[in-house]
Amino acid sequence: MIEDQYLDFDLDYLIDFDNPIGELHSIIRELNPKTPTEIVVSHQSALSPMMWAAKKGFVETPMHIIHVDRHHDMYNGAPFQTPGRSLSLADADCSNFVFAIPLKSYDRFTWVRDHLSKTDSGEWMNGKRWLHMNGKKVVDTEMRAWNPRMVGAACFCLSPDYMDDCIDLLIPMCLIIAHHFGIDRIPFGTSRNPRQWENLGDLLIDKRISSAREKTMETCYD
Repeated sequence: MIEDQYLDFDLDYLIDFDNPIGELHSIIRELNPKTPTEIVVSHQSALSPMMWAAKKGFVETPMHIIHVDRHHDMYNGAPFQTPGRSLSLADADCSNFVFAIPLKSYDRFTWVRDHLSKTDSGEWMNGKRWLHMNGKKVVDTEMRAWNPRMVGAACFCLSPDYMDDCIDLLIPMCLIIAHHFGIDRIPFGTSRNPRQWENLGDLLIDKRISSAREKTMETCYD
C-alpha cells in the first residue's frame, strides 16, 4: 500500500474530548510503531520533519497532508494571490505555517477538526481558496480521515499556549507518543510559553515513563 499520508497532529485537537489521554491512546495504537515520528513544541517547527520525511522517501510525494488540529493554521489572510507562491520559512509561525509548506510537496490537504472549530470564517475561506488556486484538493471534516496503513510519517505538536486547562496532560501525552514510536528525546516544560520548553534525554524519559503509564491507565478508566 502506498504510504502517501503525512500525519500532522496538534495535541490541542484533543482538549475538548471527555478523555483526551484515552483518545490519544486510541489513535496512537493504530499507527505502526516504526513510523518515523517527531514531537515539536510550536507548529511551525513541523515543517522541518515534514520535508525531511518527504526527502527521505518515508512519505510518497506529492503527499496528502492530514492536518489534525483545532485550528486550520492559515490565519492572517492568504499571503499571495499568485499561483505557485508560498510563504517563506522565515515568515512562518504557528498561525500561518500551512502557507509555508512547499507547494510541490503535496497535492491534498485535509483538515481534521473538532466540533467547535469554525469552518465558516473568512480566514478559512481565504485559505481554502488559496489551496484550490494552487491545485490542491481540500477537505475539512470531524472524521478521522487518515488511514493508519497509509501514514508514512508523523509529527505531533504540543502547542502549550493553546492547551488551556489540559496543559498538565502534555508530558504524559509526550511520553505515550515517545514510548510507542521509540523516540528518545521529548520536549519538557510546564509553562504556556513555548520558548520555556526544553528537551529531555534518554534517562529522564526512562524515569518518567512508568508514572506516565500509571496516570494514563487511571485516566483511561475513570
